[in-house]
Formats: sequence, structure tokens, C-alpha cells
Amino acid sequence: MNTPFIVDAHVHTGFMSGFFAEETDSSALLRRMDSLGIAMSVNLCNMVSLLRGPAFGMDSLEEDFEMSGRRIYYCGTFNPTSGTEDLKYLEKALGRQGFRGIKIHPPWHKVSADSHSYEPVWKFAADNDLVLVSHTWSHSSYNPSQALSLPGLFEGWVKKYPKTRFLMAHAGGRGDGHAQAVRLASDYENVYLDCAGDIYIPGMFVKLKHLIDTAKFLFGSDWTMMDPRAHLTHIMLSDLSAEQKYRLLADNARTLYRLP
Repeated sequence: MNTPFIVDAHVHTGFMSGFFAEETDSSALLRRMDSLGIAMSVNLCNMVSLLRGPAFGMDSLEEDFEMSGRRIYYCGTFNPTSGTEDLKYLEKALGRQGFRGIKIHPPWHKVSADSHSYEPVWKFAADNDLVLVSHTWSHSSYNPSQALSLPGLFEGWVKKYPKTRFLMAHAGGRGDGHAQAVRLASDYENVYLDCAGDIYIPGMFVKLKHLIDTAKFLFGSDWTMMDPRAHLTHIMLSDLSAEQKYRLLADNARTLYRLP
């Protein structure tokens, strides 16, 4: 198959502290996509929008979408410490072709995932048929704030808003968090996982083929922080069938985000 078909369901643009990357803009992302046969990506916020809110960066995300030939779709962001102010900017984005969901990040925003202050965004996502994406991870001795995003903390919201398509980014990280995320994706129809980030778990893709087969597991890289080739190599060399690889690399993201 010579035509690019891969969908990278988890990328970022923009500089951030803590990670060094020389090329972080949408033009660099497009070059990397073209070099690897990636047809489309979903930008889970540029860093300025993720850290400062949708008032900063939403317009540039739509500009990147158009500049890319409508190949780089995007999510807005919601910070619960801003109350419902962020929803005003997300509401303005409704109807834009590139806008496909909302990203929350409990550790960066310092608010536990089970806090009542997230209720407005869960309701907004349900009412507007948007994907809600959250950073998820496991307990971390060197980054204690990761405990704010343990997958189990989301279960109450998943039950309360069954129509919200909820994507657990990073599949809960490693260890206990990963186990919780897999359980939730297996038990609830509206919970999905992506493989973005440094979750290099031996045999993970084959172990989770039941989620691949039910469109619950997506390929994502976490570019610019991670090279897409890391997970692409694991997937291509795995014992998954060709059909399962295609689902993981393309169809599942197209289905979740309703991409063309």
C-alpha cells in the first residue's frame, strides 16, 4: 500500500519545558508525517493552549488545519480552575471542520480527575458530540502529581455520561494505571485508549488485540516529545494480523474522531 493511511491520534505542537525538540511547529509535523506515511494527525493541543487555555491558541490550531490541507485535526482544552470561561471559547469553535474534541490534563492543571469542577466539560462534550481526551497515568515516585490522573478516578464520570466518547491518553501509563485503563476500556462502551508516550510494554499490542478489534485502541505517538517510529516499529513487527494493524493504525482513530 503506497498511499499514506496512518492516523496519529496523539500529537502536540509548540515548545514546552522539560523536553527538548528542535522542530515543534505544524510544518515540521507535516514533514514527519510525509516521511512516515501518516495521512492525518490529531493535535491534542498546542502547548500554549494546553497551558494557558483555549483563549490562547485555538485560532492558530484552525489555521494549522487549513495550512496542512486539512490533515492536522485538533482538540481544544479545558482547565477546571478557569470555571466555565474556557467553554465560551470552545463553543465558538463548534462547527469548525478541524475541531474534533477537548483535552484535559489533571496533573498540569493540579486538579484531581474526579473533582466536580470537571462536570461542565463532560456535559459539554456529551451535548456537542465531541471526544473528551484526558492525560492518564500511574503512580509515579518522581512525579507525584500523576496520581491526579489515575484511570480509576474517571469511572464515575464514565458512568454518569455514557454518551461521551472518552479517550484515555497513554492508556493509563504503566503498572497499576495501565491495568485500570484496560479494565475500564473493556467494561465500558464509551472508553477508549491510545498508546502515546513511553509505555513500551512488551507484547502490549497483542495482549490488547480484543480492544483493537472493537475499535477501542488507537495509535498515537506523543510527537514532538516522542518519535512516531518507536510505536510504529513495535506495531509493524508484532504478531497482529494485517487487518488488526490497519485498525490500530488508521480505522479506529477515524471511527472515534469521525475523520474522513
